[in-house]
Amino acid sequence: MKEIVNGKTERAFYDVPLPISGILFMIRIKDWQVLDDDQPKPNPLVLTPPTNTNSVVIMFSFLGENGLPFTAGGYQPAEGMGMIDLPESPLNKFCIGLAEDPNSNSANGFELMVPFPKKD
Repeated sequence: MKEIVNGKTERAFYDVPLPISGILFMIRIKDWQVLDDDQPKPNPLVLTPPTNTNSVVIMFSFLGENGLPFTAGGYQPAEGMGMIDLPESPLNKFCIGLAEDPNSNSANGFELMVPFPKKD
């Protein structure tokens, strides 16, 4: 992953323990309506935003041992999680979900959250 620190782009690496036990990362968007509208298609990458809020969170995960995708605490995707098949075992299902975020307070309108420790 890359991050911008004091105007400079730097690489950032995170320790992800196996087996996966939670979401990989999530993106909080304060106002999803500023993004380009896309027409719904039968594609797991095209998700329908919730209608009763501008703030959303996008979650990215693999499946847990129970066969269900992980979600971040308190967030529940309205339409479930979209899944993409990958040619990697056992991480062969990549999941993406979109949920309402009533607690969004990001000053920039965009926040990336990674729940793993950063590597030195």
